[in-house]
Amino acid sequence: MSTMTACPIIHVTKAAPVFQYDSCKPIRIGLSPDEAQSAILEITKRVDTYDRAYQPAVKASTTTNDSSETKIDPYVTKSIANGKMMIVASAMDKSFHEKYRKDLLRYTNARDVLKFIGQIFGEQNERQRQASARLEISNATRRIHDNEPFSLFLDRLKSMAKSTSAKEEIRNDIVDNAFRTNLSPTLNMFLLEHDKLELSVTEIATYLDQKQKHSRATSVNAIQLNKMEEMEKMILNLTQLVQESLFNKSNAAVEINHVQKQKNKRPGTKSNVNRYCTKCGMFNHKTDECSGKCHLTCRRCNKQGHLAVVCPLPKNE
Repeated sequence: MSTMTACPIIHVTKAAPVFQYDSCKPIRIGLSPDEAQSAILEITKRVDTYDRAYQPAVKASTTTNDSSETKIDPYVTKSIANGKMMIVASAMDKSFHEKYRKDLLRYTNARDVLKFIGQIFGEQNERQRQASARLEISNATRRIHDNEPFSLFLDRLKSMAKSTSAKEEIRNDIVDNAFRTNLSPTLNMFLLEHDKLELSVTEIATYLDQKQKHSRATSVNAIQLNKMEEMEKMILNLTQLVQESLFNKSNAAVEINHVQKQKNKRPGTKSNVNRYCTKCGMFNHKTDECSGKCHLTCRRCNKQGHLAVVCPLPKNE
């Protein structure tokens, strides 16, 4: 008679250490969700292999009574359960085992322990999934060169936002912020001029698609793109020119008024009208009071800090 048949408990006890982990512990704190799932699957396979390995010992310890009822030696059954627990316990590193020691003591079945480990990393999985989804949606951009419609881009954002939070209002806020962040200053100005900027993102996407704002020929080369950018700059410069023209008219009116008052004022009186600043071109302060912090850009030299009316660049240039 073989040793396995004569002493099934010895066979079960000796088989368990073969499947235990040595120095490399797959279950440890800080695993990513994918790593945790892969580790649990690996441990499950080891337990299943051990399960098949001790089947001869189970058959050897099984007896049949007169009523044809089979009965397995309870010591063998207990040894099998202990062997599975030893395999699972050997897969945990010291830090993980110490952190969840009290929780692990509640379980006597290896399958339950693996389920518990899965739940632990399942909670981490959800948190990490939300963080990853929020990072992905914050980096999402509309496929401009593919002429992606704004409505399609919005649907893509909504699909990406499903994993960002369990609360719908939070998901909506994330989508709203991501969509509006992708709107260029030109589009924002266009929406503002047509009183559409305060609409919902769904209404804005529909409106922009209706106005064909998503269409852009894919064959446009770099030179044509530069021309379009130059045209946008010209429009901005023209806008500034109009603003400066209005400023000059206002300033001229102030000067005329100032001269007229100088003629009419009595000797010894002082004028309250301030001439425009010769440093920045503004007329809300005196030259000696200029802070030099003007944020306007000169349309002649394209430098920030003054207007064209006081630009030091010669006019012929």
